[in-house]
Amino acid sequence: ISGYDEYEYLRSCLRLGAKDYLLKPIDRDKLFESVQTVISGKQVDEKDILLSSPVIDEQKEQNYYIKIVSDYIDEHYAEQLSLEIVAELVQLNPVYLSHLFKKIKKVRFSDYLNDVRLKNAMQLLKNTSLRINEVAFNVGYNDARYFATIFRKKAGMTPNEYRNK
Repeated sequence: ISGYDEYEYLRSCLRLGAKDYLLKPIDRDKLFESVQTVISGKQVDEKDILLSSPVIDEQKEQNYYIKIVSDYIDEHYAEQLSLEIVAELVQLNPVYLSHLFKKIKKVRFSDYLNDVRLKNAMQLLKNTSLRINEVAFNVGYNDARYFATIFRKKAGMTPNEYRNK
């Protein structure tokens, strides 16, 4: 029984001879089933434990949430988005979602949102004659100066320089 939901903890426990790996809070039925397996002396294959593990299930669930969030950002980047808005969409605490997003995507939520917006802004700059403030607005920025600042940080040049290169 553990409070750690990391895959490596599960693997370590199995290597040390654990017969099962249960996460807190404990499901009584799973605990009873696990104790019965140990009492009966049945050999349990490590692969079976890994495949039925709550850690694996939790990882699938976490990946599922992050896929929903990523897809939502990819589709709605031009809207006013925030961590709180997206967390409400998937019914997760914003702090937890932020941690989960960074853990799985290896990038902060705000950086991912900015990257998606800037990628789309680059397309608009190259393929349209929209003014810079219109491009900024079309990708979700209300302030053209802030957009230009973020753009310069990420692209290493101003939006106008990017358009003219």
